[in-house]
Amino acid sequence: MIDRIDKSYYKEGEVQIMVPNLKPCTIVVGPKGIKFYSDYGNMKINDYLYHPKRTLFPYHDLPTHKEKNGEFVNQLFELNKLYLILYFNGFNFIFRSDYFFLVENNIYKKTEIEQHFSSQNTTKMTLEQLKEKMNEIILNSVFFSIIDDKGVLHEYYKNHLDYTMPSSGICLFGNGTDLKIIQYKMALKNNQIMLQNQELIFQNNEAYNLANAEKLIEPSINKR
Repeated sequence: MIDRIDKSYYKEGEVQIMVPNLKPCTIVVGPKGIKFYSDYGNMKINDYLYHPKRTLFPYHDLPTHKEKNGEFVNQLFELNKLYLILYFNGFNFIFRSDYFFLVENNIYKKTEIEQHFSSQNTTKMTLEQLKEKMNEIILNSVFFSIIDDKGVLHEYYKNHLDYTMPSSGICLFGNGTDLKIIQYKMALKNNQIMLQNQELIFQNNEAYNLANAEKLIEPSINKR
């Protein structure tokens, strides 16, 4: 789905849109890290509040608002970067990807609701081998986080590599340009770890059909 963004919501390479904040868990993540994390309505991460460019945009003084369709939060996104929004309903994750781009002085948002994972890969390794692999990824990433099966966010840092991992969940990590999402499950068997994982395959953003792009309809704000 392609939407056209009103130009008043594009400033200096950033696009502002409103994102539904659904319970019990909403997560917005990009190649540079977690932008937003809400746990049962408690907003634990919201980088919009501290973004140096947010005052350039309309309604920056209303970062959150509620209406009949639910709660919405303002978020800023860079052009030509892929972002993922994860919703956890208490049982399963629902994924949505957004990609913002400029064509002939018009701003567009490409949204994919139906996400696809790669075929499942099964690997057998020791605990030490697993830690070495995870440490390698963390050291070569801008950020590394895991969302466990209860929707709880676990964050890992380069200067603190002694950690424990949930037995299953979703790994989120990026190098500042690219974003990786891996769904995994591991179990101990015969003193070895059996790791099953699948990588989220993002849709190709090279081709666009802009002829039928419609203007993005924003939620109403009482201040308007």
